Amino acid sequence: MRNLKESWNLFVFLINFSSAQKVERIYNGKDSNGYVFLASIIEENNVISCGGSLISDDLVLTAAHCVITGKIAKNTGSADSSFFNLDIQQTPLWDVSRNRSYPVAFGLSSSKTLENALVRFVSDAYCHSDYAPLSDTFRNDICLLRLSTPILPEDVSSLIQVKHVCSSKEKCQKNLCLPRSAQEEPPSECVVAGFGYTEEYINSNPPQLQETVVKYYSHETCSKWHKDFNLFEGEHFCYGMKDGSSDNCEGDSGGPLICPSSKEGTLVQVGGIVSFGKRGICERSPEENKKSPGVYTNVAKYLSWIQSIEPEIDLSCASERNYYALSSSAFSISFQIIANQSFFILMLLLVFLE
Repeated sequence: MRNLKESWNLFVFLINFSSAQKVERIYNGKDSNGYVFLASIIEENNVISCGGSLISDDLVLTAAHCVITGKIAKNTGSADSSFFNLDIQQTPLWDVSRNRSYPVAFGLSSSKTLENALVRFVSDAYCHSDYAPLSDTFRNDICLLRLSTPILPEDVSSLIQVKHVCSSKEKCQKNLCLPRSAQEEPPSECVVAGFGYTEEYINSNPPQLQETVVKYYSHETCSKWHKDFNLFEGEHFCYGMKDGSSDNCEGDSGGPLICPSSKEGTLVQVGGIVSFGKRGICERSPEENKKSPGVYTNVAKYLSWIQSIEPEIDLSCASERNYYALSSSAFSISFQIIANQSFFILMLLLVFLE
């Protein structure tokens, strides 16, 4: 019999994400109501340029190529540091006209309005000192953004337009947990969400957040299908659909690979960061896309790097600050969504318990 805790975690994971599996091809994914821990970086003309993951009250994990473009003045305290503290005013995140960073929205479900999202601004950016651009396959494609104002449990408890990820009404995840250890094996199946291009919106953000389920590809298979790139085992891994039907696309960069958590008492964690893929994936057929799964930065390999920037980060994900209780209105909506799916999921759970 399958371990009961594993079955329960999978049960809750499927409750939250089962509807995303009914897809044709986050190009060609399914509309999503958004997540508290999903960050959307909004630049000039309200264009959503990249995604990110809230991993503490005031830290967002994203891709370095979302922050570093061209020559940027880098500042670090010591020559042997593993990260650069960037001058935020020299990055694409800075809004010169307003003399502040562009906004970062959390819980955003529509690219047309910020009304139902939490909005914060960036005060600092820390990127890996050995980041290499696409010419070197986006190696160490990872950055941390510091928010000028933290996101606290009371800030998100009443949001009703997002998909809450909860083990109970009293315990919903505000942050995405980090993997348990650097040796953790990639989960076989995860969810990716973002405002990247779709088949219909090839050169613009879709009006509604998209999400889809993706499956893990071995390093051997991934390297064979991405033979034009130099993939580094352990630092990169691939996820996509075996039938080529769905994947991330341009504009989803920096967003999280949302996976079932390996930690006691938690539900989901950030397994990877959307890094790169073959160009034109939104326009190709499923047959062509079978051999071009998306490439992600493997977050498990960068736990010590994250700690070098934020030594006090809660790697156990056990702190009460990582969770919030639903308000009555938000709980009512979430319960209705779960109730509509529960029969199907219960049948799956019974199969897993056999």
